[in-house]
Amino acid sequence: KTFDYSFFGIMDAEISAISFIIGLLIILFTFFESNKNLKNIVLNSQHIFFGGLLSGFFGGISGHQGALRSMFMKNLRLTKTELVATSTTISLGIDLVRIFVYTQFMNFTKSFDTNLFLFVSSGIIGSIIGVTLGNSLFKKITIDHLQKIISICLLLFGFLMMLGIV
Repeated sequence: KTFDYSFFGIMDAEISAISFIIGLLIILFTFFESNKNLKNIVLNSQHIFFGGLLSGFFGGISGHQGALRSMFMKNLRLTKTELVATSTTISLGIDLVRIFVYTQFMNFTKSFDTNLFLFVSSGIIGSIIGVTLGNSLFKKITIDHLQKIISICLLLFGFLMMLGIV
């Protein structure tokens, strides 16, 4: 079931049960992770497999595995370079699989109209700008600041999922 509503008259939104639950889980896990008594827990290889399994499973359902993956990865005691490189490599692998699957099941002659081309092009341009800015900021930020930024983004993302906006 879904719940449709207008978001302050700006846009129409739709909340599905699965998006609401995943958004709530993201928020709860983020608060759980920020607990000072639990911050010193070091995850081992068993947790990595469990985190990958959960993020892959829920990502397959909702398409939002990046946020779930970040919840597990930020506590792995990786350096900021290792954290970003690992997350980027995993994302690239997932996207390559998606591209392969999509090309097998989509009719691309119908899909590549002007709107899709503009959407993909703007996404590529946004990625290039993000990588360029991220690279310059990356050198100035500590791992603690990076983890705080990830937590804030996870809370925002979870909240937006619960509202049906993403």
